[in-house]
Amino acid sequence: MTGAADRSFHGRRHGKRLRPAQRARLAQDLPGLTPAGVDPGTNPDRHPVDPAGWFGDARPIWLEIGFGGGEHMVRMAAENPHVGVVGCEPFVNGVAMALGKIAAARLTNIRIWPGDVRDLLDVLPASCLARVFALYPDPWPKARHHKRRLVTPGYLRPLARAMAPGAALCMATDIDDYARQALIEVPRAGLAWTARAPADWRQPWPGWQPTRYEAKALAAGRRPVYLTFVRGSGGCQAAAPAARRLSFCAPVPGRAGLRRGYLDQDEGSGMATGGKAVPMTAHRGAPLAGVAAVPGDKSVSHRALILGALSVGETRISGLLEGQDVRDTARAMASFGAEILRHDAGVWSVHGVGVGGFAEPGDVIDCGNSGTGVRLIMGAMATTPIAATFTGDASLRARPMGRITAPLAQFGARAFGRAGGRLPMTVLGAREPLPVRYTLPVASAQVKSAVLLAGLNAPGCTVVIEPEPTRDHTERMLAGFGADIAVEQRPEGRVIALAGRPELRAQEIAVPRDPSSAAFPVCAALIVEGAEIRVPGIGLNPTRAGLYDTLIDMGADLTFENRRIEGGEPVADLVARFSAGMRGIEVPPERAASMIDEYPVLAAVAACAEGTTVMRGIAELRVKECDRIAAMAAGLAACGVAVEETEDSLTVHGRGPGGVAGGATVASHLDHRIAMSFLVLGLAARAPVTVDDARPIATSFPGFADLMRGLGADLRDGAG
Repeated sequence: MTGAADRSFHGRRHGKRLRPAQRARLAQDLPGLTPAGVDPGTNPDRHPVDPAGWFGDARPIWLEIGFGGGEHMVRMAAENPHVGVVGCEPFVNGVAMALGKIAAARLTNIRIWPGDVRDLLDVLPASCLARVFALYPDPWPKARHHKRRLVTPGYLRPLARAMAPGAALCMATDIDDYARQALIEVPRAGLAWTARAPADWRQPWPGWQPTRYEAKALAAGRRPVYLTFVRGSGGCQAAAPAARRLSFCAPVPGRAGLRRGYLDQDEGSGMATGGKAVPMTAHRGAPLAGVAAVPGDKSVSHRALILGALSVGETRISGLLEGQDVRDTARAMASFGAEILRHDAGVWSVHGVGVGGFAEPGDVIDCGNSGTGVRLIMGAMATTPIAATFTGDASLRARPMGRITAPLAQFGARAFGRAGGRLPMTVLGAREPLPVRYTLPVASAQVKSAVLLAGLNAPGCTVVIEPEPTRDHTERMLAGFGADIAVEQRPEGRVIALAGRPELRAQEIAVPRDPSSAAFPVCAALIVEGAEIRVPGIGLNPTRAGLYDTLIDMGADLTFENRRIEGGEPVADLVARFSAGMRGIEVPPERAASMIDEYPVLAAVAACAEGTTVMRGIAELRVKECDRIAAMAAGLAACGVAVEETEDSLTVHGRGPGGVAGGATVASHLDHRIAMSFLVLGLAARAPVTVDDARPIATSFPGFADLMRGLGADLRDGAG
C-alpha cells in the first residue's frame, strides 16, 4: 500500500483481522493484478504508463474509484469482457474480498491498485479513460475534512485530464451535501452534468444494480442520488453548459447544515455576521447616465418559490432575484420536498408537492437575513403535521416572531423559541388545523401572507382583515395559482377570504423588476447633478409605490412610460432626472405600509432637498434588520445633517443640493438598505461617505455596486 512521498492519505487502510485465505489471496494474487508503473516506489519520476500494457492489447479502460468489496467492479468486468477494468481501493479488507470474487469469476480483465487513486492518475496518459465510477465515496462529513473528498480539484483535475472526450463519470451518493459539492466542483473540472429533467438525479444509469452500501442507505431512510457527468471535447478547462448549473434540485437539508458544509463556500454572498467587514466608499463624481436593469422583485420572488412548492406540477419563474435571501428560501423549499432547478440567470423551475404535501425537513432551516422568508415559510408549513426548526443570522435572530406565531397558534400550530419569541425556533404544525378569522394588529404584509399561506391547508374559509392595506402580491399570486380567494373593501378594512385546501396549479411567473431595489439608482439620479437614468420594467404595484408618490410630491422629475400589466402586476419604464428643486414635505403616515422599506433611501434624498421632511408612523422600522430609524439618524448626523427622531418618526432637515458635508464612516448594522442608502448619499455629498460593511447588500441586490458603477457612480472598495 504505497503512495507519493509528498502526499497525505487519510482514509482507512485496515479493518478486521484477515482470514488466512484472504491473506493468501493478497500474497499470491494481488501482485499479478497490480498495474505496473503506478507505485511511486518503482516509478518515482512518474513517467506515463500505457494501460494497454496491463491488459496485453488496446481496449477501452474503465476505472472504479473506491470499489469497496468489489461486487460492482467484478460484475462490470464480467458483463464487459472487452473492457479493461481498473479498480482503486486502499482498504486492505476490501481488496481481499474483491480478490476472492475475481478468482471465483475467473476474470482476467481486472487490474487493482491498492492505494491512493492519485498515484494512478499521476501516470495515466491524457484521454485514456472511457468511463469512471465513484459509488458512495467516503463522505468525510466534518466540514474541516471536506477537502479530502473525491469531488475536490486535487482529484478532479487529474481525473478530467485522464478522461477521453465524451467519457462519463458516474457517481452515486446518499449524502446531500456531497451531491451539492459534486454539482459545483465537477463542472468546474470540465465535466457537464447530463441531467435533463428534475427526476434524473434520482434515476440510476442503465445497467445499474444495487450495492450493499446502497441497501444500507435505503434501510436508514436516505435517498440515493445518481449523477452522470460527461467530459466535453474542449478538455479539462471546458465549462459546463449554463442550463445545467443547478443550485438546488431536490430535497436537501436546511442551510444551517450547509453553513458547516460546502455550498456556502461557493454560492454564499459573502454576507455573514462573523468574519471580516468589507467597507465601501462612495465619492462624488460625474453625472449618472444609462439604463439601470435592477434585479427581480424580492417579495414576488419569495412568493413564487413558496407557492410553486405548494402547487402541483412545474412552475417556471423568470426574472427571479438571486440574492441570498431568495436563495435561502429556495433551499428551504427544497428541504420541504420540492425540487428546485436553476436553468440560467434568473430562470428557475419548481416542482411542487401540493398543498399539505410538505415533508419534514431533515435539518435546521437557516433563513439567513430574511424576515420575509422565515415568516412566510412558517406560515406555509404551520398547518401540516410536521416539525421544522428555523434560525438565521444575528440580525434575524434578534427580530421578534411573536406577531407570526400568535395567529399561527389559532390554526393549532405550536412554536418554541428563545425569550421574546426569537429565533432559533421550532414550529410544530397543526395535526387538525382550524380555519381562522384574523384582524392584523399592525400593518404587515408578512403577517397577512403567513396567515393566508397557513389557511391553504386548513378546511373551510380563512379570513384576514387588514385595517390598512399592505402589499398584495400574495393575494394576486394565490389567485393566479388557482386559489379561491376574494378581496373586499369594507368599513373595518380590507377583507380577504380564502377557501382552504385547493389544488394549486403550476404557473409561468415573470417577476417584475423590484421597485425597492430600483429606489437606489432612482434616488441617486435625483440628487446627483446632471444625472438621467432609465429603469425598464419596474413593478408599480400600488401597494408598493408609496416612495415614488412621495418623491413626486417633493418635486422629483420622474416620468413613467409604457405602462402595462405583466404577470398580473402593473409595470412601467421609469425615467429619473436630477431634481434641484426638491423640497421637504410631511409624508402621510398612511403611506408607510406601501414604502416601509424605502424610508432609509428617502431620508438620504431628504438630506439633499431644501427644507424639512417629516416621516411619521414608521415604528415598524425599529424592528427591521436593524433599528433603521436610529441607524439613519446616526449616519445622517455624522454626515452633517440635522435630524430628530421619536419612537415612530424621523425628521430630516435638508441641506439642499450639494449641501451635505459627508466625510463620515457610517455603520451599516448588517442592514442592506442602510448600506445602500448611505452609498447613494455619498454620491452627492461634498466629501466621500464610507459604509463600514457592504456585505449585507448581497442579500437583496448582489449586483448593486456593478450596476451603479455602470451608470457612472464612483464606488470604491475599501475605506476612504
